[in-house]
Amino acid sequence: MFKEVKLYQGMGCVPYALSRVGLKAKHVCYEDVLNDPAAIVLPYTKSVVKVGDIVIWDKDMTEKDVPLLLTKEGVFVTKRQLARYHFGVVEKDYMVSDFVLDTADYVRFSLLDDFKPTKILRFKQ
Repeated sequence: MFKEVKLYQGMGCVPYALSRVGLKAKHVCYEDVLNDPAAIVLPYTKSVVKVGDIVIWDKDMTEKDVPLLLTKEGVFVTKRQLARYHFGVVEKDYMVSDFVLDTADYVRFSLLDDFKPTKILRFKQ
């Protein structure tokens, strides 16, 4: 069910979560993932969530311009994306693993009850 994930600096929560459940991390933003035809998005309820699910926190989401490229002329090319969402993976014993971008990027494990997810994400097999 779970796959080994090679971590790298700046990885982010979306590629981490997708890789952890064995999917190619072709999506880099929230909207791309939710618009994937194979994505099944459910409202979060503790009775429905299961090991292997991706859980999403999207409280207080805002939009911001995210730089995608710095041209040779020194101009940023940006894309409007949602911010303040987060993806994690439900592991055994209902622990959640998630990739945190901080001054030092890291993976943390926390109890599912320590978070307040708003959505469950599954993918059609």
